[in-house]
Amino acid sequence: MKTATPAMARAINDRLALDLLLEQGPLTAPQLRELTGLSRPTVADLIERLRAAGADRGGG
Repeated sequence: MKTATPAMARAINDRLALDLLLEQGPLTAPQLRELTGLSRPTVADLIERLRAAGADRGGG
């Protein structure tokens, strides 16, 4: 059995968060932590990646 690389784990976490945001709308970091089970530092990094990618700009 292979384990995920750090890059693959980040991609999986990012996708999970994006799916939750699309389903539920805006969520706070604590809500993302609760819904995903991810740690505080992981969620903070995830939010920064999403912001850098433009996810905070809205849909149009």
